[in-house]
Amino acid sequence: MSNDNATIAIGAPDNDDTGTLAGQVRVYGLPGSITVHIDADATTAFTYTGDAPGTITSSDAITVPVRAGTYTATQTTPTGWTLTAITCDDTDSTGTTTDATATFVVAPGEHVTCTYTNTSTPTPEPEPEPAPEPEPTSGAVRPDAVQAPAATPTRAQPTFVG
Repeated sequence: MSNDNATIAIGAPDNDDTGTLAGQVRVYGLPGSITVHIDADATTAFTYTGDAPGTITSSDAITVPVRAGTYTATQTTPTGWTLTAITCDDTDSTGTTTDATATFVVAPGEHVTCTYTNTSTPTPEPEPEPAPEPEPTSGAVRPDAVQAPAATPTRAQPTFVG
């Protein structure tokens, strides 16, 4: 077993390196994986970059086999959605919503999943138009209508016949 527990060598017993009792040696890496999971009830596509690139929808996931180490995945949040949380299933890995990035810390043979939780952002409804004022009925005067000044009566002039 290697010092980092990521590789194991299996060989013949009593191998003395002289060829007398020589056998085969097989070296195996202990793979792990990282998984990006999305928690969003949507048909909208969410895109991820970094060590787990891809596009997923709804409750889909992207899984990538990896060796022990540190890896990242960053979500591009589509319009109409808000990233509300990133949670990982082990204590070494973390996520931050401010930059939409999950950091996976994978031990030999470990499988780490980080879940991105997204919520739909409601679109604001337009302000309703004010209702038009009803048209006045005949004979009624609307208060905002301009009224012509009242006619001034004139006196008839006397006519002289003569």
